[in-house]
Amino acid sequence: MRRGQAPALQAHATGERMVMMKNKFCYKTLSRFLRFALEFIFYTGLMATLAVPFIRKNNMTLLKHLFGFFNSVLFDNQAVSTVFLVLFGVSCLVIVRQLILIFKSVNEDKPFIYENAVRLNRIALCGFALFVLLLLKTILVFTPMSFLMTIALLIASFAALVFGGLFGMAVEYKSENDLTI
Repeated sequence: MRRGQAPALQAHATGERMVMMKNKFCYKTLSRFLRFALEFIFYTGLMATLAVPFIRKNNMTLLKHLFGFFNSVLFDNQAVSTVFLVLFGVSCLVIVRQLILIFKSVNEDKPFIYENAVRLNRIALCGFALFVLLLLKTILVFTPMSFLMTIALLIASFAALVFGGLFGMAVEYKSENDLTI
């Protein structure tokens, strides 16, 4: 409570602090949950990506059907399918790992750091790589869902690039503000 402040204003300021504390608790809890969920996704995705080269031909047919490659001559070759799926998996793993590190910095109350701007730019770069892979798949084997996913991936990649730039600007403003007394 501040001295000389009216009781109504003191109660209002206390109420605002309580709301801020609740919001901080909620976003930290959500951030922790998402980080652990992403870590689970990362490790299961890592195992799946590492397993792709060792999958036998009959199981590769199942994977090709799951990813929608069933009418493509190019993807009938097991080596091409393996390379495609490994590149896809590695790009997704890099994105998930960068998100884990961003949530870790949020949990440590350091969201506006230069590393997060770099991480968002890495996410954008991997998103563009996924876009190219998915565009190739969409051109070779057109399905409406592949087309929509390609567009969504392109938009998400540009958004990550913009947010990376915004985080970089926020870090600069924060460092300038920290130097100002």
